Amino acid sequence: MADDSDDTFDNSTESQPVPPSQEVLNEYAIIDDQCVTEVSPSQSQSSTSSDLVNENTRKNEKRRPEMTRRYSISSSAAAASPSLGQQDEYATNLIDTPSIKFPRVNCPEKIIICLDLSSEMESLLFKSRAGDKFSPMKLIKRALGIYLQTKSQINRNHEYALIALHGDAVWVKDFTKDPKEVVNFLDDLSPKSFQCDSFDIGSLFEVISNHVVLPVVNDPTAVPPPFTARAILFYGRSHCVPSILNDEGFKLLNSSPYFFIDAFYVHEPASDDNKCEEVFNFLCDLDTKERSYIFEVAKNLTRVYDHIAQLLAHPLQRPYQKDLYFKINSLRDG
Repeated sequence: MADDSDDTFDNSTESQPVPPSQEVLNEYAIIDDQCVTEVSPSQSQSSTSSDLVNENTRKNEKRRPEMTRRYSISSSAAAASPSLGQQDEYATNLIDTPSIKFPRVNCPEKIIICLDLSSEMESLLFKSRAGDKFSPMKLIKRALGIYLQTKSQINRNHEYALIALHGDAVWVKDFTKDPKEVVNFLDDLSPKSFQCDSFDIGSLFEVISNHVVLPVVNDPTAVPPPFTARAILFYGRSHCVPSILNDEGFKLLNSSPYFFIDAFYVHEPASDDNKCEEVFNFLCDLDTKERSYIFEVAKNLTRVYDHIAQLLAHPLQRPYQKDLYFKINSLRDG
């Protein structure tokens, strides 16, 4: 589905897979020689897995069960969701957003990578089958390098920006179409030695709303937008449940049908000593329109790459997460 033109969209109704380059395959092989996978969408069937599912149950299933994400909205997220009386100029296109049939085109995306820089992104370790150990930060940086390269091959008009998450959110890299520029900037980011008891995720949406003006389309069912905006949140805190102290930024962004938020949660194995399930449920509750992809992983190296690969799909073209079916094959199976 690669689009070599700077002025046109790919108007195909479905995303076409882009063959991985040898460089991408080599990168997988460096991490784990048995973890190279091929992800291909098939008929609608739930199969997204979760580390929060009992291990014995997972071993007895022919296909790993869907992650235990909720599709109902908790009171905290519902309170941050805009009512009809509060919506701004974007609201004319929002009514019953899940039922709107958008043109399924690969229009340019403005992708904002929101990377957690807390100390927990270095303390948790992933172990490959070869015995090598990697921190979540190192793994995510490597996987993002592959993601950005592949995403740029699909459409060279995609743009990428970076937000660093400390005690609050900080915009650190403005939009660029050059994935190498983003990768080089990522290499210079490192976790800070601080523990957080709280994190105001409202600051993240406020920063995004200050840097992104979302498009308004008179007839969203027939006319594609000039671009969409998507925040991809990489969160790695197992003891800190986010909160929304100021929801104005969330309301503004969420009132547009062209803003999406995906989340990738890296955490310790869930237990009574941490708040992993509470954090994961909060992230799921941010998806008030059921258009987000929310993933979580605990110490499973392969799934870091598998889930980030699933984020390649364009928000206007991908199905609901609950309708996904991904077939995972080893390269040895041909």
